[in-house]
Amino acid sequence: MKKIITLLWLAFMTAGLQAQKAQMLFYGIIEEGALSDPSGDDSQKAKRQKPLKDVKVHVYAGGELVSTNASKETGFYGVLLKSGGNYEVVFEKDGYFSKTFELNCKNLEHPADGSALKCPLDIDLFKAVDQAELKEMSKKPYGICSVNRHEIQWNKEAMRKNKVKFYELAQPLYLQNEK
Repeated sequence: MKKIITLLWLAFMTAGLQAQKAQMLFYGIIEEGALSDPSGDDSQKAKRQKPLKDVKVHVYAGGELVSTNASKETGFYGVLLKSGGNYEVVFEKDGYFSKTFELNCKNLEHPADGSALKCPLDIDLFKAVDQAELKEMSKKPYGICSVNRHEIQWNKEAMRKNKVKFYELAQPLYLQNEK
């Protein structure tokens, strides 16, 4: 009788695992932003910026708040997004411009090993300055991503344009504040 119960339990658990929706782990480090020429190569940063702790990471699906957590002491954040939905992930901290990313996970499928699809992305948040256009920019999506089965596709051109526009508007203000 124990064997039958054990087999039924295993069959039930296996069916539950197979029915489980695929997930994507969206994670990385949040750092204080430092202006660099957007045409330059970010991979050549000589020193790491200051990690930001207690950044609120809000996840919205269909305009409704799904979850909120905060970055750790090291700046690490991580959120799990389930397949079948469109998400907005918003990073906010008092005294900094917010940053929003749109992620389309409608066609997300489990990788072959059944784990969550991993989507690493480090985030930089810049100290807020009083400039209307920069404030408006921070309310709009900075990055847009779509997932097709196991492939993550970022709209890199839109992200580059956002970075260039932010640089053009912010550089004179940040340089003025340094004086």
